[in-house]
Amino acid sequence: MSAALACVRWFLSLALLTLSVRASTTWYVDVHAPAPGLGTQASPYASLQYAIAQPGTHDNDTLLVAPGEYVENINTLAKSLFLRSTGGPTVTTIRPVQAGDVVRFVGTHNEIEGFTVTGQIPAGGFTAAINSFSGEVVVRRCILRDNIGGTGIVSGFDAWVYNSTITGNGTGVHAAQFGGYIDLEDSIATQNGTDVLSDPGAVGVSLGHAFVGSGHPGFWDYAHGDLHLCPGSACIDAGDPLHAHDADGSVTDLGALVYDAGYTPPNSVYCTGKISSQGCTPAISAQGQASASSANPFWIACDQALPQKLGLLVYGLGEQALPFQGGTLCVSGLHRAGAQLSSGSGACSGHWQFDMNPRIQSGIDPNLAPGRLVYAQWWGRDPLDPAGFGSQLSNALRFGIAP
Repeated sequence: MSAALACVRWFLSLALLTLSVRASTTWYVDVHAPAPGLGTQASPYASLQYAIAQPGTHDNDTLLVAPGEYVENINTLAKSLFLRSTGGPTVTTIRPVQAGDVVRFVGTHNEIEGFTVTGQIPAGGFTAAINSFSGEVVVRRCILRDNIGGTGIVSGFDAWVYNSTITGNGTGVHAAQFGGYIDLEDSIATQNGTDVLSDPGAVGVSLGHAFVGSGHPGFWDYAHGDLHLCPGSACIDAGDPLHAHDADGSVTDLGALVYDAGYTPPNSVYCTGKISSQGCTPAISAQGQASASSANPFWIACDQALPQKLGLLVYGLGEQALPFQGGTLCVSGLHRAGAQLSSGSGACSGHWQFDMNPRIQSGIDPNLAPGRLVYAQWWGRDPLDPAGFGSQLSNALRFGIAP
């Protein structure tokens, strides 16, 4: 984009933003409220589109949106509005009910902040999760993901995208012909079919301190939808130092979710255990948090095992579902830990437990580092195993290691 055109667009943006600070009304929206609602804090509207369409909703009004999943296609109907979630994109989702744009902005100046927009049903042409159809659009702290065969954001005019994550789409960012322009700032566009597309006749896409491409930005657990940044991510403190800093005073992180050193994905159970000779299925569980520094324990336990039988915890850095000894091996790249006899004295009363944190902190396995996802499963003896392998197997646990 030429310096002159950039200057003109900047002054236009400034003028529009100046206009947007005029007195306005805040309308409240909560999908869990009784429909249709009055738009007040005490009686919120139950639908975003219903709120937009009300005669009392005017240019420069704000729609303050409570957490929830809003299953509807949104069109701003030539109004210039501010759509803001109160809980952020991990708990506030817009998902369409029909083909076409999920959110279509039509108006002089619109803004959207703090949403996940997903599940676009392609309709051909320039349709997207967010479509900057006319006028200026500002996108902040949004996740545009898994619009498979569709587009994260398409612009036929001007779109400014700040601190957003665009991934899993057919196309991530699309500047359309006839003058489309997108400024991607402090954002991540990765793992899309095409991350950035600029048509002939478009002004183009400007990348400012953005992570774009097929590399690994350092998401905690992309395969299971967790787009938080993990320790060591190249996107931490990688934003424009001249932009507003994060709440901790550091340079802004790239993407929609601010890095939190204390965050790990919730411990989660997956896969299937093997029925033992006593007719019970050993069940894995966890208590606490895996950590490279905490003095608190991280117990990985198993119940409904056979009593007084040798067992050991196996773990690795990958998950699988491989037939094994009449059951399922749920972990790949096996390491062993925690060999012990199960407690208990009655049928299916056996219990194993192992504190994983001392092993993590010992350094004996350098793979057990902050930011790593680890997968674990219990194996034990079962002399009367009906499958003839003499073994019992639990289901499996997925956990992340905090600093």
